[in-house]
Amino acid sequence: MTLKQLLMTMVERGGSELHLLINSPPQLRIDGYLTPLDTPVLEPASLLELVSRGVPADVGLGLAHADRETYVWYEFGLGRFAFSSIRDYAGSPIVIIRHLPTEILGGAELGLPDHIRLSHAGLFLIGGDVQSGRSTIMNAVIDRQNRECHEAIMIFGDATSFLHPHKSSLVTVLPATASVEAVEAAGGLSGVDVVALDGRYDRRDIQALLRASQRGRTVIATHFGRRATTVVRNIVELVPAEDRASALRVLADHLGWIVTVVRIPRRDRKGFVVVHEFLNVTDEVRQMLAAARYDNVEKLLEQDDPYSLQKSLPKSVRQVLLSRRVSKETAELYTGCRL
Repeated sequence: MTLKQLLMTMVERGGSELHLLINSPPQLRIDGYLTPLDTPVLEPASLLELVSRGVPADVGLGLAHADRETYVWYEFGLGRFAFSSIRDYAGSPIVIIRHLPTEILGGAELGLPDHIRLSHAGLFLIGGDVQSGRSTIMNAVIDRQNRECHEAIMIFGDATSFLHPHKSSLVTVLPATASVEAVEAAGGLSGVDVVALDGRYDRRDIQALLRASQRGRTVIATHFGRRATTVVRNIVELVPAEDRASALRVLADHLGWIVTVVRIPRRDRKGFVVVHEFLNVTDEVRQMLAAARYDNVEKLLEQDDPYSLQKSLPKSVRQVLLSRRVSKETAELYTGCRL
């Protein structure tokens, strides 16, 4: 079986990742779970041959050098793919190829309420675990801004970022090597209305984003954290200790809303239940954040019962969402997991 045939199988079966490593048959991640294919076990020579014949020459360099950099290429008729490789303790290559979505889902398809938009200058955050859907939500919000507003939008992402065509706004997606701090220092943010940071957690980039929000720009960023206060705490802890108090003041003054998303595996192993939490930053919340009273904000969230399962997504997304508001206890009962 060739690599293109494996990629075709992944696309046809709705897989998101193809895992290739020695002493194992190729495996697809479908509905969040790895599934081995009915093919021979890969040996070192067969793995190298499979990859070297199936990817562009410059992409295959990643396997030769066994680095962690991600390479992206387009396979005609199948879509975009991201290739990354590392080596295990024995020096054997491990290859992971991801199928990158090309269609940007809208807020309605994701079940996002209408007020999840960049309605004014400020700072807007989206939190969650790895592969929880943070980037999907952020790009839905950016796409809405792109359609409805006449602005200049600049996105700092990674090699796997979505590609946004110009609509009502002008959208620039910078390469993975570009840093917010360097672009800011070169004057590249002048004339930019919206700055977006996806999947980048460098301390200097975070500080540059805080400065951008202080100067009246709209800023949206993704970060790790299952709860709104965890996202804020993780961002503040990236800043040097002597600057954390001022960073908290900036957050308290400019935060508009925080959305967090948690994917919980279903008991039947058919996809996930996705729980969204929305925190609208009111004056009360601003005062708590300025004083770093995270526990008080947590209590406020619990009183508001923010756990809600939204309406269904297309089957291709491989996630299961419900159209009714449920409590934390109901979500735990449905998934068998503690939130």
